[in-house]
Amino acid sequence: MRLHAQCGSCPLGECFCQSGFVVCVVNRHVQIGKTSSLVLTLCGVLKDVMLVAASMLIWGTQVTGLQFFGYSIALGGMVYYKLGYEAIKGYAGEAGRQWADFGNRQPVLRRLAIIALVLLTLFVLVGGIAPAGGIDPKDYIQDARSKIGV
Repeated sequence: MRLHAQCGSCPLGECFCQSGFVVCVVNRHVQIGKTSSLVLTLCGVLKDVMLVAASMLIWGTQVTGLQFFGYSIALGGMVYYKLGYEAIKGYAGEAGRQWADFGNRQPVLRRLAIIALVLLTLFVLVGGIAPAGGIDPKDYIQDARSKIGV
């Protein structure tokens, strides 16, 4: 059985079937004769991102940080193309106003949210550069349990 070279985990035929299904759905809802080649190219990019997301959910395919960054840029570009600069600027301004209003209504919860976001970011960054293997957290947990008598 030949495996798909891009993800390496699903049979080649399944990738073709998934891709064909997505293309049929896109062709059904997008009138090909009334769109430009740019729109069809963007639909192809969206199809690729959706296939990768489905592969992650169904088969647990690993996506590297660089791939995730690339998909984020692709989706961000599509949103920018769809909405335009002025609409994004308006949404960002409204989000800023909502965040300030939330801070006025519940300042403690806002501070907790900021602290949680900073800690999550640090854990992700430090976890990404940490050496793989060598330290088993189960040993530390068992040692801590034995010290507190659990």
